[in-house]
Amino acid sequence: MHETLSHAGGVKSRAELHAETYRGFRDKYSVASQLVIEAISYAWSVRKTVKRGIRKCIVRFDKRLFSLRLSFRGTKRGNPVLSLD
Repeated sequence: MHETLSHAGGVKSRAELHAETYRGFRDKYSVASQLVIEAISYAWSVRKTVKRGIRKCIVRFDKRLFSLRLSFRGTKRGNPVLSLD
């Protein structure tokens, strides 16, 4: 987020900030793209109050950041098997 804030001064919208920083952050950090987008969005929303210091950073998790696949299978003998992939 600190890196994103250094770019926030020269742009006029969140879309410009995203266009300027997204590709570089995706190449530099191996995290989900949604986390990069959330960091850019959060940096844009706090850009005017950052002079007082960053006390907390809120990261919202949503269903795009993780998935759980549940499978019901059986053994050769017919016993049920529950699998989490």
